[in-house]
Amino acid sequence: MRRLIVENVGPVRFAELELPRVSVVVGGNGSGKTTLATIHYLTLFQAAPEVAKEDVVTLEVGEGYVEVDLREHLDVVCGYVKELIRRLFQTEPGRLISQGETSAAVRVEAGGVRLEVALERGGSVACDLTGATARRIEVKVVETRPGPLLLLVWRRDRLEVVGRVGSRVDVPGAVHAVLRQVFGEEWFPAAFLATERLAVVTLMPLLQREIWAFPPAPYKQLIFDFLRWTPPGEYEEPLLGLRFKVERPGRIVGVVHKGEEIPPSLVASGSAQFAAVVMAASSPGVASLIIEEPELNLHVDAQLKAAEYLASLSHRLFITTHSDLFAIALV
Repeated sequence: MRRLIVENVGPVRFAELELPRVSVVVGGNGSGKTTLATIHYLTLFQAAPEVAKEDVVTLEVGEGYVEVDLREHLDVVCGYVKELIRRLFQTEPGRLISQGETSAAVRVEAGGVRLEVALERGGSVACDLTGATARRIEVKVVETRPGPLLLLVWRRDRLEVVGRVGSRVDVPGAVHAVLRQVFGEEWFPAAFLATERLAVVTLMPLLQREIWAFPPAPYKQLIFDFLRWTPPGEYEEPLLGLRFKVERPGRIVGVVHKGEEIPPSLVASGSAQFAAVVMAASSPGVASLIIEEPELNLHVDAQLKAAEYLASLSHRLFITTHSDLFAIALV
Protein backbone atom coordinates (compact mmCIF):
# COMPACT_ATOMS: atom_id res chain seq x y z
CA MET A 1 0.00 0.00 0.00
CA ARG A 2 1.21 3.49 -0.85
CA ARG A 3 2.26 5.53 2.21
CA LEU A 4 2.95 9.26 2.45
CA ILE A 5 4.56 11.16 5.34
CA VAL A 6 4.81 14.97 5.33
CA GLU A 7 6.55 17.11 7.97
CA ASN A 8 6.66 20.91 8.17
CA VAL A 9 5.48 21.62 4.64
CA GLY A 10 3.31 24.75 4.53
CA PRO A 11 0.41 24.39 6.97
CA VAL A 12 1.09 20.65 7.43
CA ARG A 13 3.16 20.13 10.59
CA PHE A 14 2.88 16.35 10.43
CA ALA A 15 0.74 13.97 8.44
CA GLU A 16 1.09 10.23 7.92
CA LEU A 17 -1.25 8.74 5.32
CA GLU A 18 -1.76 5.18 4.24
CA LEU A 19 -3.49 5.33 0.87
CA PRO A 20 -5.84 2.47 0.01
CA ARG A 21 -7.97 2.59 -3.14
CA VAL A 22 -10.24 5.28 -1.62
CA SER A 23 -8.51 7.86 0.59
CA VAL A 24 -10.35 10.83 2.11
CA VAL A 25 -8.70 13.76 3.92
CA VAL A 26 -11.09 15.88 6.02
CA GLY A 27 -10.00 19.28 7.30
CA GLY A 28 -10.84 22.95 7.69
CA ASN A 29 -9.75 25.92 5.59
CA GLY A 30 -5.99 26.36 5.53
CA SER A 31 -5.34 22.96 7.13
CA GLY A 32 -3.14 21.76 4.26
CA LYS A 33 -5.50 19.58 2.22
CA THR A 34 -4.32 21.03 -1.10
CA THR A 35 -0.70 20.71 0.04
CA LEU A 36 -1.17 17.00 0.71
CA ALA A 37 -3.05 16.45 -2.55
CA THR A 38 -0.32 18.22 -4.52
CA ILE A 39 2.47 16.26 -2.82
CA HIS A 40 0.59 13.03 -3.57
CA TYR A 41 0.38 14.08 -7.24
CA LEU A 42 4.02 15.17 -7.32
CA THR A 43 5.30 11.87 -5.93
CA LEU A 44 3.43 9.90 -8.58
CA PHE A 45 6.04 11.42 -10.94
CA GLN A 46 3.38 11.83 -13.56
CA ALA A 47 4.65 15.18 -14.80
CA ALA A 48 7.89 14.75 -16.74
CA PRO A 49 10.12 17.64 -15.66
CA GLU A 50 12.78 19.39 -17.65
CA VAL A 51 16.27 18.34 -16.60
CA ALA A 52 19.43 20.41 -16.79
CA LYS A 53 21.99 19.22 -19.34
CA GLU A 54 24.56 18.51 -16.65
CA ASP A 55 22.17 15.96 -15.13
CA VAL A 56 21.94 13.96 -18.33
CA VAL A 57 23.85 10.68 -18.40
CA THR A 58 23.58 8.37 -21.37
CA LEU A 59 23.46 4.61 -21.64
CA GLU A 60 24.31 2.46 -24.60
CA VAL A 61 21.27 0.68 -25.96
CA GLY A 62 21.29 -2.69 -27.64
CA GLU A 63 18.69 -5.32 -28.19
CA GLY A 64 17.08 -6.67 -25.05
CA TYR A 65 17.08 -4.63 -21.84
CA VAL A 66 18.63 -1.63 -20.15
CA GLU A 67 19.03 -1.73 -16.37
CA VAL A 68 18.45 1.43 -14.35
CA ASP A 69 19.33 1.55 -10.65
CA LEU A 70 17.77 4.60 -8.98
CA ARG A 71 20.38 4.45 -6.20
CA GLU A 72 23.08 5.28 -8.74
CA HIS A 73 21.20 8.37 -9.91
CA LEU A 74 20.10 10.12 -6.72
CA ASP A 75 21.30 13.43 -8.13
CA VAL A 76 18.96 12.99 -11.08
CA VAL A 77 16.09 12.00 -8.76
CA CYS A 78 16.68 15.12 -6.65
CA GLY A 79 16.83 17.23 -9.80
CA TYR A 80 13.40 15.92 -10.76
CA VAL A 81 11.96 16.57 -7.31
CA LYS A 82 13.26 20.15 -7.20
CA GLU A 83 11.94 20.94 -10.66
CA LEU A 84 8.53 19.42 -9.86
CA ILE A 85 8.30 21.45 -6.64
CA ARG A 86 9.02 24.64 -8.57
CA ARG A 87 6.48 23.76 -11.24
CA LEU A 88 3.61 22.48 -9.10
CA PHE A 89 3.96 24.86 -6.13
CA GLN A 90 5.23 27.84 -8.17
CA THR A 91 7.96 28.58 -5.62
CA GLU A 92 11.43 27.51 -4.51
CA PRO A 93 11.68 24.34 -2.33
CA GLY A 94 12.93 26.22 0.75
CA ARG A 95 9.84 28.44 0.78
CA LEU A 96 7.57 25.43 1.34
CA ILE A 97 8.94 24.98 4.86
CA SER A 98 6.45 25.79 7.64
CA GLN A 99 6.84 29.13 9.39
CA GLY A 100 9.22 28.94 12.34
CA GLU A 101 10.89 25.75 11.09
CA THR A 102 14.27 25.34 9.40
CA SER A 103 13.66 22.08 7.56
CA ALA A 104 10.91 19.91 6.11
CA ALA A 105 10.61 16.32 4.93
CA VAL A 106 8.50 14.26 2.54
CA ARG A 107 8.60 10.47 2.50
CA VAL A 108 6.76 8.23 0.09
CA GLU A 109 6.69 4.44 0.18
CA ALA A 110 5.37 2.06 -2.45
CA GLY A 111 6.22 -1.48 -3.47
CA GLY A 112 8.85 -1.81 -0.76
CA VAL A 113 10.74 1.29 -1.97
CA ARG A 114 11.04 4.42 0.16
CA LEU A 115 12.03 7.86 -1.10
CA GLU A 116 12.94 10.52 1.46
CA VAL A 117 13.21 14.18 0.49
CA ALA A 118 14.67 16.71 2.94
CA LEU A 119 14.21 20.45 2.39
CA GLU A 120 16.36 23.11 4.07
CA ARG A 121 15.52 26.77 4.55
CA GLY A 122 18.62 27.73 2.58
CA GLY A 123 17.20 25.99 -0.48
CA SER A 124 19.08 22.70 -0.50
CA VAL A 125 17.22 19.47 -1.29
CA ALA A 126 18.59 16.07 -0.29
CA CYS A 127 17.19 12.69 -1.36
CA ASP A 128 17.64 9.14 -0.14
CA LEU A 129 16.29 5.84 -1.44
CA THR A 130 15.92 2.55 0.38
CA GLY A 131 14.63 -0.76 -0.94
CA ALA A 132 15.27 0.18 -4.57
CA THR A 133 16.76 -2.37 -6.94
CA ALA A 134 17.85 -2.21 -10.55
CA ARG A 135 14.92 -2.23 -12.94
CA ARG A 136 15.10 -3.70 -16.41
CA ILE A 137 13.76 -1.58 -19.24
CA GLU A 138 12.73 -3.47 -22.33
CA VAL A 139 14.30 -2.08 -25.49
CA LYS A 140 12.21 -2.35 -28.61
CA VAL A 141 14.13 -1.81 -31.83
CA VAL A 142 12.39 -0.37 -34.90
CA GLU A 143 13.49 0.44 -38.43
CA THR A 144 14.05 4.19 -38.81
CA ARG A 145 15.51 6.57 -41.30
CA PRO A 146 18.97 7.96 -40.51
CA GLY A 147 19.07 10.05 -37.39
CA PRO A 148 18.18 9.43 -33.73
CA LEU A 149 14.75 8.25 -32.74
CA LEU A 150 14.17 7.70 -29.04
CA LEU A 151 10.81 7.20 -27.41
CA LEU A 152 10.33 6.09 -23.83
CA VAL A 153 6.94 4.49 -23.28
CA TRP A 154 5.55 3.51 -19.87
CA ARG A 155 3.38 0.40 -19.82
CA ARG A 156 1.67 -1.25 -16.90
CA ASP A 157 3.80 -4.37 -17.32
CA ARG A 158 7.00 -2.95 -18.78
CA LEU A 159 8.92 0.07 -19.98
CA GLU A 160 9.81 0.36 -23.64
CA VAL A 161 12.53 2.37 -25.27
CA VAL A 162 11.92 2.61 -28.98
CA GLY A 163 15.04 3.40 -30.97
CA ARG A 164 17.67 2.12 -33.36
CA VAL A 165 20.35 -0.38 -32.39
CA GLY A 166 23.35 1.50 -31.10
CA SER A 167 21.40 4.64 -30.17
CA ARG A 168 21.72 6.07 -26.68
CA VAL A 169 19.07 6.67 -24.02
CA ASP A 170 19.32 9.62 -21.64
CA VAL A 171 19.20 8.40 -18.05
CA PRO A 172 16.95 11.20 -16.72
CA GLY A 173 14.20 10.00 -19.03
CA ALA A 174 14.74 6.41 -17.92
CA VAL A 175 14.97 7.42 -14.26
CA HIS A 176 11.70 9.32 -14.55
CA ALA A 177 10.03 6.27 -16.09
CA VAL A 178 11.28 4.01 -13.30
CA LEU A 179 10.17 6.48 -10.60
CA ARG A 180 6.74 6.56 -12.17
CA GLN A 181 6.63 2.78 -12.37
CA VAL A 182 7.61 2.38 -8.69
CA PHE A 183 5.65 5.19 -7.06
CA GLY A 184 2.82 5.61 -9.56
CA GLU A 185 1.87 1.96 -9.75
CA GLU A 186 -1.93 1.57 -9.77
CA TRP A 187 -2.37 5.37 -9.45
CA PHE A 188 -1.01 6.42 -12.83
CA PRO A 189 -2.33 8.19 -14.81
CA ALA A 190 -4.03 10.54 -12.35
CA ALA A 191 -6.34 13.48 -13.08
CA PHE A 192 -6.17 16.38 -10.59
CA LEU A 193 -9.40 18.33 -10.04
CA ALA A 194 -8.68 21.54 -8.15
CA THR A 195 -11.33 23.57 -6.33
CA GLU A 196 -11.02 26.16 -9.11
CA ARG A 197 -12.53 23.72 -11.66
CA LEU A 198 -15.88 25.56 -11.46
CA ALA A 199 -14.29 28.79 -12.67
CA VAL A 200 -12.42 26.88 -15.37
CA VAL A 201 -15.54 25.11 -16.65
CA THR A 202 -17.56 28.33 -16.56
CA LEU A 203 -15.05 30.85 -17.86
CA MET A 204 -12.69 28.90 -20.13
CA PRO A 205 -14.68 29.55 -23.33
CA LEU A 206 -14.73 33.27 -22.53
CA LEU A 207 -11.02 33.32 -21.70
CA GLN A 208 -10.11 31.44 -24.87
CA ARG A 209 -12.19 33.72 -27.03
CA GLU A 210 -11.63 37.13 -25.49
CA ILE A 211 -8.38 37.19 -23.55
CA TRP A 212 -5.85 34.42 -24.19
CA ALA A 213 -5.27 32.04 -27.03
CA PHE A 214 -3.94 29.66 -24.38
CA PRO A 215 -4.20 29.94 -20.61
CA PRO A 216 -1.05 31.36 -18.97
CA ALA A 217 0.72 29.56 -16.16
CA PRO A 218 -1.75 29.82 -13.26
CA TYR A 219 -0.98 30.57 -9.64
CA LYS A 220 -1.87 26.95 -8.89
CA GLN A 221 -0.25 24.92 -11.63
CA LEU A 222 -2.74 22.05 -11.42
CA ILE A 223 -5.88 24.13 -11.97
CA PHE A 224 -6.06 23.06 -15.62
CA ASP A 225 -4.81 19.48 -15.19
CA PHE A 226 -8.22 17.82 -15.57
CA LEU A 227 -8.67 19.42 -19.01
CA ARG A 228 -6.09 16.98 -20.36
CA TRP A 229 -8.52 14.17 -19.57
CA THR A 230 -11.63 15.71 -21.15
CA PRO A 231 -12.02 14.50 -24.73
CA PRO A 232 -14.89 15.81 -26.87
CA GLY A 233 -18.24 14.16 -26.15
CA GLU A 234 -21.32 14.32 -23.93
CA TYR A 235 -21.14 13.84 -20.17
CA GLU A 236 -24.11 13.38 -17.83
CA GLU A 237 -23.64 14.44 -14.24
CA PRO A 238 -25.59 12.31 -11.71
CA LEU A 239 -26.98 15.11 -9.54
CA LEU A 240 -29.62 16.69 -11.80
CA GLY A 241 -29.11 14.58 -14.90
CA LEU A 242 -27.73 17.47 -16.98
CA ARG A 243 -25.77 16.48 -20.10
CA PHE A 244 -22.77 18.66 -20.95
CA LYS A 245 -21.61 18.79 -24.57
CA VAL A 246 -17.85 19.30 -24.82
CA GLU A 247 -16.33 20.38 -28.12
CA ARG A 248 -12.73 20.43 -26.93
CA PRO A 249 -11.03 20.46 -23.50
CA GLY A 250 -12.64 23.16 -21.39
CA ARG A 251 -15.04 24.22 -24.12
CA ILE A 252 -18.64 23.39 -23.17
CA VAL A 253 -20.84 24.17 -26.14
CA GLY A 254 -24.23 23.12 -24.77
CA VAL A 255 -26.16 21.77 -21.81
CA VAL A 256 -29.17 19.50 -22.22
CA HIS A 257 -31.85 18.67 -19.65
CA LYS A 258 -34.66 16.21 -20.37
CA GLY A 259 -33.93 16.36 -24.08
CA GLU A 260 -33.96 20.16 -24.35
CA GLU A 261 -30.98 22.48 -24.52
CA ILE A 262 -30.92 25.07 -21.76
CA PRO A 263 -28.98 28.38 -21.48
CA PRO A 264 -25.67 28.11 -19.59
CA SER A 265 -26.91 30.93 -17.33
CA LEU A 266 -29.51 28.51 -15.92
CA VAL A 267 -27.02 25.76 -15.07
CA ALA A 268 -26.58 25.24 -11.33
CA SER A 269 -23.02 25.95 -10.15
CA GLY A 270 -22.84 22.71 -8.20
CA SER A 271 -23.88 20.72 -11.25
CA ALA A 272 -21.25 22.42 -13.43
CA GLN A 273 -18.41 21.83 -10.99
CA PHE A 274 -19.30 18.16 -10.54
CA ALA A 275 -19.57 17.71 -14.31
CA ALA A 276 -15.79 18.25 -14.39
CA VAL A 277 -15.39 15.22 -12.10
CA VAL A 278 -17.57 13.13 -14.40
CA MET A 279 -15.57 14.24 -17.45
CA ALA A 280 -12.28 13.15 -15.92
CA ALA A 281 -13.75 9.89 -14.58
CA SER A 282 -15.13 9.06 -18.03
CA SER A 283 -11.80 9.48 -19.77
CA PRO A 284 -10.32 6.18 -21.01
CA GLY A 285 -7.06 5.27 -19.33
CA VAL A 286 -7.38 7.41 -16.19
CA ALA A 287 -6.51 5.18 -13.24
CA SER A 288 -7.01 7.61 -10.37
CA LEU A 289 -8.69 10.90 -9.48
CA ILE A 290 -7.32 13.47 -7.05
CA ILE A 291 -10.34 15.64 -6.22
CA GLU A 292 -10.42 18.71 -4.02
CA GLU A 293 -13.77 19.19 -2.30
CA PRO A 294 -16.19 17.29 -4.54
CA GLU A 295 -19.01 18.57 -2.31
CA LEU A 296 -18.33 22.15 -3.50
CA ASN A 297 -21.56 24.19 -3.92
CA LEU A 298 -23.74 21.14 -3.25
CA HIS A 299 -26.82 20.82 -1.05
CA VAL A 300 -26.63 17.92 1.39
CA ASP A 301 -28.89 15.76 -0.79
CA ALA A 302 -26.63 16.37 -3.78
CA GLN A 303 -23.59 15.63 -1.62
CA LEU A 304 -24.99 12.17 -0.92
CA LYS A 305 -25.60 11.60 -4.63
CA ALA A 306 -22.05 12.75 -5.41
CA ALA A 307 -20.64 10.39 -2.79
CA GLU A 308 -22.71 7.53 -4.21
CA TYR A 309 -21.38 8.25 -7.70
CA LEU A 310 -17.75 8.34 -6.56
CA ALA A 311 -18.19 5.15 -4.53
CA SER A 312 -19.42 3.40 -7.67
CA LEU A 313 -16.18 4.13 -9.57
CA SER A 314 -13.39 1.59 -9.89
CA HIS A 315 -10.72 4.31 -9.90
CA ARG A 316 -8.31 4.96 -7.07
CA LEU A 317 -9.44 8.13 -5.30
CA PHE A 318 -7.60 10.74 -3.23
CA ILE A 319 -10.23 13.19 -1.99
CA THR A 320 -10.06 16.25 0.24
CA THR A 321 -13.21 17.65 1.83
CA HIS A 322 -14.56 20.01 4.48
CA SER A 323 -17.54 17.76 5.10
CA ASP A 324 -17.58 14.95 7.66
CA LEU A 325 -20.94 13.89 6.26
CA PHE A 326 -19.55 13.55 2.76
CA ALA A 327 -16.58 11.53 4.00
CA ILE A 328 -18.82 9.15 5.93
CA ALA A 329 -21.16 8.73 2.95
CA LEU A 330 -18.23 7.99 0.65
CA VAL A 331 -16.41 5.38 2.71
